[in-house]
Amino acid sequence: MDSQILLNVNFCNKVYTRVIEKNDISVYVRVGYSMSGIRLVPQENVGICLICMNGHIRDVCLGQIEAAVNIDESCSFISVELDLGFNSRAMNVLHSLYPFGRMLTDSRNVKNKRSDASLENVMDVIADYIDACEQLWSNMIGEDLRTVKQADSIYAVKGKISISELAGQMGCTVRHAHRRFVKTLGVGPKRFARIVRIRETVRKMLEHPGGHVTDYMDDMGYSDQAHFQREFKWYTGMTPGSMLKLLN
Repeated sequence: MDSQILLNVNFCNKVYTRVIEKNDISVYVRVGYSMSGIRLVPQENVGICLICMNGHIRDVCLGQIEAAVNIDESCSFISVELDLGFNSRAMNVLHSLYPFGRMLTDSRNVKNKRSDASLENVMDVIADYIDACEQLWSNMIGEDLRTVKQADSIYAVKGKISISELAGQMGCTVRHAHRRFVKTLGVGPKRFARIVRIRETVRKMLEHPGGHVTDYMDDMGYSDQAHFQREFKWYTGMTPGSMLKLLN
């Protein structure tokens, strides 16, 4: 899983990452600071970002972001991003992380010195806490597991699937497919597929930044350029052209 937080790469000064893996699922912990802010983008699964600005902590539930959000201030941050299928078990654990944000007020000192060791220590403390949360790591069963497998099929086709096709694969109605996705993943299948599709478009831009906007649009199956422009900006906070200029 890629980072669901689209950091403003030109501005982010330091990021530490730790991956915790159990039962074939993963949790990604990131701690860092940025002199000029970060951008949070919608994601298809649950996660949380604690942002410390001027000694105040702001918490953002990543799975509930409707459109890209810019944080245009120097800040330290903690993000915890989860693999598919954690939703119902994860929310209490994620909300319990808020007190850890106070650790950033001790280690950030964004304008003067920065203690990389302190930031790494924050990451290790949170990672150890998550690792010890047994309720988070219990195996998925039944319908939840089947829904996650269907979500994996959306990844396999890079988000290029209609919800009616997906419901057909699941052997249920579109309405029931929506309920199952929301229950298990916290987001409906249509939004899930859109986010995956946009992320795949961004991945292609990162790998091959020399193309024209229409090259990526056609490759990802968008037939209408205006629709592609709107959807890309909604989910990334930038137009496709602006993204390409940043990368070139």
